[in-house]
Amino acid sequence: GKMLDGTITSWNKAAEDLYGYKAAEIIGKSVRLIVPEDKLEELDANIAKVSTDSTVDQLETARINKDGKRLEVSLTISPIHNSEGQVVGASTISRDIGVIKKAHLKFEALLETAPDAMVIIDKDGLISLINRQTEQLFGYGRAELVGQSVEILVPERLRDRHLGHRTGYFHDPNVSEMGAGLELSGRRKDGTEFPIEISLSPLDTEDGTFATAAVRDITDRKKAAE
Repeated sequence: GKMLDGTITSWNKAAEDLYGYKAAEIIGKSVRLIVPEDKLEELDANIAKVSTDSTVDQLETARINKDGKRLEVSLTISPIHNSEGQVVGASTISRDIGVIKKAHLKFEALLETAPDAMVIIDKDGLISLINRQTEQLFGYGRAELVGQSVEILVPERLRDRHLGHRTGYFHDPNVSEMGAGLELSGRRKDGTEFPIEISLSPLDTEDGTFATAAVRDITDRKKAAE
């Protein structure tokens, strides 16, 4: 907890563990003590926002602990009101996300080594993450796909059927082959279609269950079979 001028007024045990300062040595001092110099303008902007009775939600930023180590944190900052309803301070919940970010980077690196196109989608069917093989296979850049519905990679005539497969999968997520026994097709950015097979795996995270789709172009296999 802090006043609007940044003076720290409360500091719990979790804050002691995260930042290394005991409550007795930091209460009464400025919150700027734990803010890197390059984040001071951001701090002032957030305090100004909270003073208008707004909330800053899950801001990914940096802080400094007592040993001078820079920490990657997620902050939720909420206004503190007095008995008359006026905003007199701010309450900040800090969460160390350094380990999570490192794990995310390792996961991304692992995806890049996969031989297949890998597409991670959320329960709403929006693409959260892809690898380089996906860009090469479908002809889209990463920025063009992330945040889009996964049906962008499916021929228009098959999108309703694909939506049914996807919805059914999230009701009972498991490791499986999508559309087993059916001929599946992918659609490139230039509109060309090609035969594919898709292997699905659930990915449980703190943000919910995602689906990992490994997509393989089976054009050569079909030609060989013919």
